[in-house]
Amino acid sequence: MFWKKYKRDQLDVPFKEWEKMPLEYRQKNPPPDATKFVGKYAPDKEGMGIETHIIGEKYPFKGKPTHDSLGHLTMIKALIDKLIQSRLATFIVHEMPLEELSKPSRVLYEEMDNLIDAEKLESHKKDWRNYKKVLIYFFENDLAYRYRLQWLFERMAKRIDEWKLDDGDKYHARVKNFRVDLDEDWKDLVKKFPQLKDKKVSKEFKKVLYDEANSDCCYGNNSKQEDLAKEFLKL
Repeated sequence: MFWKKYKRDQLDVPFKEWEKMPLEYRQKNPPPDATKFVGKYAPDKEGMGIETHIIGEKYPFKGKPTHDSLGHLTMIKALIDKLIQSRLATFIVHEMPLEELSKPSRVLYEEMDNLIDAEKLESHKKDWRNYKKVLIYFFENDLAYRYRLQWLFERMAKRIDEWKLDDGDKYHARVKNFRVDLDEDWKDLVKKFPQLKDKKVSKEFKKVLYDEANSDCCYGNNSKQEDLAKEFLKL
């Protein structure tokens, strides 16, 4: 009931391919190695939460997830996937266009679009499109949920320095098939190609840039991003 019937998609970079990557990529991403061992568990810099230090990794990761916990989460995530994707998303037949949504809902809508762009795998993009459909529906129509979440987000925004991704978080996020450097990469690209400032042009180009077939663009291969832009803009 819970387990996924298909093998999890991956975009692993074999070690031989990793060696060919630009220095910038290799500095940001550890070499692929199936034998990763915990060196130690230690408090964070504030002496509070536990961090897990993996031998050979540049940064520790926050927390101390256990094998049993991850096994239980796999079942819970599979259940949520089936509930949202197979049931809830199909019930929502009257989606409001972006321009008709309330301002808080528009912000959530646009940022979830960025999240979808940041995913490298089409299967993950599809999951988040369904989550977005359900979340926007609740956020726009159930004011009790919206006010509570707005209140929560507002309080979290005041503590953004404690919440935002640091270098260690980004280091580990990059190997999770996720374009954590999406904003920085896009800003660099727009500097070189000012035509991408146009909203309609940028929207169409992002469909090309963030297509799964071009996932290696965010493996440090900035030249390929530029090649795609030149081809798209007919330069």
